[in-house]
Amino acid sequence: MPLGLRRALYLIILFALLDSQSLQAAVYKTAYQDSTPKYIESIVDGQKVFTGLEPEIMQAITDEDPSIHFHSEPKFIPVQRIFKRLKLGQLDVFFGAAKNSKRAKHHHFMMPPLYQVSHVLVARQGDEVEINSLQDIVNIKRDNLVVTLLNTATHRYLKEFPGLDVKTENSVFAMLDAVISKEARFAYYHDLGLKYSIDHYKLQDRLYILPVRFKTYPHYIAVSRESDPQKITRLKAALETIVANGKLETITRRYVSATADQ
Repeated sequence: MPLGLRRALYLIILFALLDSQSLQAAVYKTAYQDSTPKYIESIVDGQKVFTGLEPEIMQAITDEDPSIHFHSEPKFIPVQRIFKRLKLGQLDVFFGAAKNSKRAKHHHFMMPPLYQVSHVLVARQGDEVEINSLQDIVNIKRDNLVVTLLNTATHRYLKEFPGLDVKTENSVFAMLDAVISKEARFAYYHDLGLKYSIDHYKLQDRLYILPVRFKTYPHYIAVSRESDPQKITRLKAALETIVANGKLETITRRYVSATADQ
């Protein structure tokens, strides 16, 4: 074999090995939010295990591109701290992020979005009330207290509506219990969390989700502006692949789309 050809072959092999090593090193720092069913914490054989919608999406991406790996501390982190760490470059990505103007100033939001959620109402079974807007709740005058989750997008949204009587709780279960015990007439939150919790706590015979949708918006992968652009390009390619082959829809339908039939 001529010397020039051997050198060319050597360089091809060398670059292939270097590229392979770089692919193996694609570790994405992320974090888990205390928000079921986006992230669900359980104990298996004495060890914390995190499952749920977002970890399933991460696993599908890794299955599609085995060079991509996600790393997180084995604990929940408050969402505001997650976005602060994204801004500082201490995290690369956060799965299941709602986009607003403030967040968009500091972070990228990867397209396509992962799925959509809607704000909905829960009432007691047998309370056959017709609600088509928040104003309809205000117009009830009596027995119209709405409970929602403290310091969330739903809480902020309700606070902006004049005349609405709102109380807050620190967990979705506490919200649902407030409706069951008649401390509140309605629970207001996104369909993803409410549908999961009603099913998980087996409350279908006591509560139901009203058909009205108040606000619908996507959840994305939020990306730090400090992240390596090549890593983000690789992640985006894997995301686009699981969208195109239907794997993302298969996962999200188990958590999200079932709420449309309520």
